[in-house]
Amino acid sequence: MESALAQAAREKGETVQLSLFANGWQIAFHDTTRPELVHRIDEFYYRNPDQKNRHVFDVIWTEMVAPAVSAGARK
Repeated sequence: MESALAQAAREKGETVQLSLFANGWQIAFHDTTRPELVHRIDEFYYRNPDQKNRHVFDVIWTEMVAPAVSAGARK
């Protein structure tokens, strides 16, 4: 949602800064389809059954987004 609003603002010539979450999401998942993302999340829980009670957004952020942002910063 945030990305779509930012795109609309840019089309009007406005400057928009995405939140850390939205920016990280785009870095981590720019070429990822929704089914692929679901598979990655399911795979995480399958490989880490002791983490099954961990909130999905925590998994997405700490296991997928943050490492992708860190890797991008090192390039």
